[in-house]
Amino acid sequence: MDFDLLRLAVALTDDGDLAAAGKRLSIGRRQAAARVAQLERRVGAILFDHSGGTVRLTPAGEAFIGEARLSLAAAERAGRLALAVAGRPHRIDIGVNATALIGPVRDLVEDPAWGEAGLSPVLHEMRGEEQLAGLADGRLVMGFLTPPFAAPPRLQHRVIAGLNWVAAVPAQDAHLRRSASLAAL
Repeated sequence: MDFDLLRLAVALTDDGDLAAAGKRLSIGRRQAAARVAQLERRVGAILFDHSGGTVRLTPAGEAFIGEARLSLAAAERAGRLALAVAGRPHRIDIGVNATALIGPVRDLVEDPAWGEAGLSPVLHEMRGEEQLAGLADGRLVMGFLTPPFAAPPRLQHRVIAGLNWVAAVPAQDAHLRRSASLAAL
């Protein structure tokens, strides 16, 4: 997908006017209209309703524009990351919560592959919602969250570790050691 088409769709959504959206991208109204038609043909759906005084998104457009914004942000983030890596050493910002600091993140940060690549992981302790926002806007490259959470469709996620909890009991309660229910504890 042509990033200029995505930029035009976002500009049209924000401005609600073909002339203003075209001006933002240094093209005329007629060219903006032709490019919007090209985008709609490529997608296979009508994205904008031109029947009123201002241009509005159709339901298909609503679904499209969120992903278009994320795609543009990802492309910008990819460019920043490539430039940063080219000027090594560089930090890789990773969001974590307190639980992740106990388990998988410790091993990740100690992995020598970071140094070999000229990268340095920097951990930022954040709540899950803050991490999701940081991932979406490019401040974070990776995040460690505790499920359940509502991730935007574009973000890929998978469970990488489960935590086993251990209960320590006094010697006089030895009968609880092997098979204690949470209620019994």
